[in-house]
Amino acid sequence: MEKWQRGELKLEQSNPFWEYYTAGYTTQDGHAGTYHLVHTRGSAFVVPVDDVGNLLLVRQYRFPVDDITLEFPGGGMREGGTPEEVARKELIEETGFGGVLRKIGEFYPYPGVSTETCHVFLARDLVPSREFLPDESEHLELVRLPVDAWDAMVQSGQIRDGMSLSIWALARFLVLHLTG
Repeated sequence: MEKWQRGELKLEQSNPFWEYYTAGYTTQDGHAGTYHLVHTRGSAFVVPVDDVGNLLLVRQYRFPVDDITLEFPGGGMREGGTPEEVARKELIEETGFGGVLRKIGEFYPYPGVSTETCHVFLARDLVPSREFLPDESEHLELVRLPVDAWDAMVQSGQIRDGMSLSIWALARFLVLHLTG
């Protein structure tokens, strides 16, 4: 497998969260075309586990799919923030708890469309915090679930958020070992 030849990226549109680009390309067999991609600064998500082994999740409305989802807390990175800083802030904003963070992995959530890298953290030793409050547009409901209930929801197809499913694939073994 060889990489494609990539032309120069041309910015088509931008906002505070992402940039939309086009670029010419040529494949190894000579096929040429135009690729459309989204560039982001990345994201950071957290798998919070409380002292009795429950997962802390957030229920929220998601405009693009016009649905209410159950997800791990997290969000997009803005310029100047590190993944751990964003994870810490999102954890407090969305759950009302801070904790000790440990990075457990990262992945590309949609590599055919986006440059995004999602950084995943485990949070333990949770303590209430009001250091950061949710954004005005965020209306969140905190949900505590035992790991086996979350697993059952994943297996039954009730959890449709792809980020949370990928995050759980990274975190599940570690969380099961901790909550044993």
